[in-house]
Amino acid sequence: MRKPTLLVCLVMSYFNFVDSKSNLLNSPLRVCTPKEQFVLEGKCLRYVNDLMYLTEEYPPTQITVPIAKNMSSACEKITSCFAEIECDEAQRSKEVYERKCEKIEFNNYKMQECIPKFYETVYNKSRHCTVEFDFFSTDLKTRRDAYINGKSCVVSIANERRCDEKALEYLNSSYDKFVDIMSIKPDEKKCSSLHDEMISKQCQPVLLKLGNGVVGSLDKLIKNANETKPAVENRPDVCDELQNCLQKSCFYTQHNQTNANAYKEGCEKLTLVPFSLCKFQVMISPTSTSYKCVIDSLLNPSSTMPRNSFLEDKECMRTMMGGICGAAILENFDRDWEASKTADLF
Repeated sequence: MRKPTLLVCLVMSYFNFVDSKSNLLNSPLRVCTPKEQFVLEGKCLRYVNDLMYLTEEYPPTQITVPIAKNMSSACEKITSCFAEIECDEAQRSKEVYERKCEKIEFNNYKMQECIPKFYETVYNKSRHCTVEFDFFSTDLKTRRDAYINGKSCVVSIANERRCDEKALEYLNSSYDKFVDIMSIKPDEKKCSSLHDEMISKQCQPVLLKLGNGVVGSLDKLIKNANETKPAVENRPDVCDELQNCLQKSCFYTQHNQTNANAYKEGCEKLTLVPFSLCKFQVMISPTSTSYKCVIDSLLNPSSTMPRNSFLEDKECMRTMMGGICGAAILENFDRDWEASKTADLF
């Protein structure tokens, strides 16, 4: 494969500069001197060219540990080169490639696949060491101390959860860098750093818990359909837990609002499970036919009022559900009645 030309690199670098995530964007610019510009274009961008060649030459499935190390080496040369040049253009580029290379390394070493496994173990506290260290702390110093002092815990979980060998290599050889990513928030406003992305992944175990809750509740709906008084459950705590997690993650609030809304809708559906269970019980209960509104519907059907019209009669259903399922089901009846029309749960 032909190497990208220096001109291509210059154009790409220009857009990277414009897209810099650093606060330096708002600082007074100091234009590079001709000598600095010469070093930037003649030396630093040559390293950028090398990195581009490696990323284009090797697809993710073909990246081995040696190739990953070569890319990391190219990244180090790029950031070191830009760091030596004090003009603003070079400093912007340094920060851009620091963020870019963090993500390249995480992908190359399969850390993107390993972190969710680690988070799930921490969330479920399924290993004793996860209780000792507050890996999920919102206080970055506490979080940093947890990762520093809990290195053996992190590595043992990665081994136990069978993370890729490249991820294990990364944790063993670049753990200090890993700690920085997990505990230092970059000075930026766009919420697009690897740190922000890793913080957002802490919500994944909660999402999994929510999904299991929906499946479990629907299973319960079917199994308990013959109960005379179906249990009325409160809104699951996992919904509040999920919303709290999403609100703390700028990754969701700024970039994934659609997903955040979908998760909220999932919680609303889970909330409606007791209501739907009761509605199903009303449909199959022998005592349903003893209610006047049902008798009228069955004995006097018409084109505008079919035989099962009582199911759409709000006040009829209020009376029946209260009588068959108990008064507790009526606590939020008006809200649940309206929500059930669009929730598509039952």
